[in-house]
Amino acid sequence: FQAEDGIRDKLVTGVQTCALPISQASDTCTITSAPAIGVTKDCKDAPKPGENIAISGTVTNTGDVTLKNVKVVDDPVTTITYDPVDFNGVLKPGKSVGYSASYLPEQSGGFKLDTVTATGEDVINPGTASATASAKCVIVTHPKIAATKTCEPAAAPEKPI
Repeated sequence: FQAEDGIRDKLVTGVQTCALPISQASDTCTITSAPAIGVTKDCKDAPKPGENIAISGTVTNTGDVTLKNVKVVDDPVTTITYDPVDFNGVLKPGKSVGYSASYLPEQSGGFKLDTVTATGEDVINPGTASATASAKCVIVTHPKIAATKTCEPAAAPEKPI
């Protein structure tokens, strides 16, 4: 039996078969746990300014206890999609869940360091596991420059233009 609050109770009772008094005893044991979580992050670059950056990754319970309320936060992303889509926020030890999202970056070119944070709560003892991962996303630009020059004809051969 494993209680949600981390306490194991054992109640022992007996039946009186002789003239001795019946006694009742209980024992409370504390369960120690080591919650831990890991997260990876990849990003698909924005193919040009005004296009979305797509992010994805995996969250893994690397601890020895089930985690509840597992979630991924990535600012400025507001909606994270989990794989499987019916993920209920609970990850057992050693299990993983995928995530993905996309957003339109504010800047129009260059690099954007994007960081994601994954958290989950220990189901036995008070405590939260947390991890971050970052990826450098690129907003691809195709700079072009065109130059034209107009020259006046020389007054005579071998004269400056």
